[in-house]
Amino acid sequence: MNGKQLAHHERSDVESSARGLDPTGRFVVWESSPGTLEKVALDGGTGWQIPISTAPMAIQMSHSGRWVVTTDGDQAARVYSTRTGALAMAVDFDGTQAHVDFSSSGQRMLLVTDTGEAKVYRLRDGALLAVVQLEGGAEIGWARLPTDSTLITVSNDLVTRTWAVPDDPLDPGALSNLRPCRNGDLVPVTPWPDAATVWAPDDLCASPEPLAVTGSSQPSGPASP
Repeated sequence: MNGKQLAHHERSDVESSARGLDPTGRFVVWESSPGTLEKVALDGGTGWQIPISTAPMAIQMSHSGRWVVTTDGDQAARVYSTRTGALAMAVDFDGTQAHVDFSSSGQRMLLVTDTGEAKVYRLRDGALLAVVQLEGGAEIGWARLPTDSTLITVSNDLVTRTWAVPDDPLDPGALSNLRPCRNGDLVPVTPWPDAATVWAPDDLCASPEPLAVTGSSQPSGPASP
């Protein structure tokens, strides 16, 4: 072969060797040996090695090459700086597999699991910005985060949906955007509803005439003896 060899690395055990390639081809991050995550520079740059506790199932890069994320059998996703190897954030996930995508700016991370749930995180502080779940047994089969504020999903019922991602973290307790209709249906609400809301807006529900609900106010003063 006439091409120039940029780097040559071997590992004695080849049971599993997850790796991720920088989109511009400058470096590779891989599990170079059991318990070691390594950056191998292909352009004369600086590499690094850091210890890891669990073998990664997958290693994925951000579009800019600034971040690398590992997902492992401990149901954890860990994001590292590709420049220094420093751990930027770590989040747990449900399910056995997870897919990661980054927004074009590199400031947001999308985590989609095989449970059919999608979450969007802000990388600078790990804040959870959005949680998307679908109604009626539908599950998210494909998702991308093209911009910081836009999430696109395709579910197993072949429906494509576009979601608005808020700039600020969710209110405490706002773990889902699903809300019940007064006719019993459960629907996703966008923009993301406030945590204090109970019902879905009437225009999202199948019944044009929601059932009337009446109630009484609490007395403002003490009860009469």
